[in-house]
Parts: sequence; structure tokens; C-alpha cells
Amino acid sequence: MNPNNPWSVKNVDPEARALAKKAARAAGMTLGAWLTRTIGRTASSELGAGLPERSLPGIRAVSQDASESLTAIETRLESLRHRLDDTIAPIGRAVVSMAHRLEAVEKEQERQKQMNAMFSDLTRDEDED
Repeated sequence: MNPNNPWSVKNVDPEARALAKKAARAAGMTLGAWLTRTIGRTASSELGAGLPERSLPGIRAVSQDASESLTAIETRLESLRHRLDDTIAPIGRAVVSMAHRLEAVEKEQERQKQMNAMFSDLTRDEDED
């Protein structure tokens, strides 16, 4: 198709032509300008620059399904988090309790070392006398 030749479209329904003329007048455009804009937008949309209008209901359905799935996942994750908290809490308390007991044992060992050192000093002093 030579871009310098006028374009003629055959087999366009007379009702469609009348609607196009009416839409062009309502937009304050010539029929050629309106057709150029409308064809450009539609072609860009269908070729990947956007989505064709007819696919919007499908997208809405997929979007609704995805939203419902995400809500179900969020609910499940929250439930699992609560179960995990309930499971871990006693373990945390046990670790804290063991840490306190270990500190007490270490303090007792230190006290025993000090007492042994004092006893050694006393027995050495007696041996020297």
C-alpha cells in the first residue's frame, strides 16, 4: 500500500459509518481525524500497548480470584503465625529458666573456688606453724 494514495475502506456497514460521523462531529473532529485517532488507539491496544476492551471482564474475574486467593493466604499465614507463637513461647521460657539456672551454677562454682582457696590458705598457715 502506497502511503501517498488515498485510503478507501470497503464493506463498512452504513450504520457504522453514520455512527463514526456522529462521534467525529461530537468530538469536534473531521471523520478522518477521528478515524485515525480511534484506529490508532484500538490497534495499539490490541497489539500490546494495552488490552482490548473485550478482555476486561476476564481480567476482572482473574483479579477477583487473585484477591480471594491472597486473602486466603493471608488468613492462613496469620493462623500459622499464632500457632508458631504458641509453640515457641514455652521454649523461650525454658531457655530463660535454663539461663538463670546456669548463672546460679556459675556463681556457686565461683563461691566454691573462693572457699577452696580460703581453706587452702588456712591449712597452709597451720602447716607452717
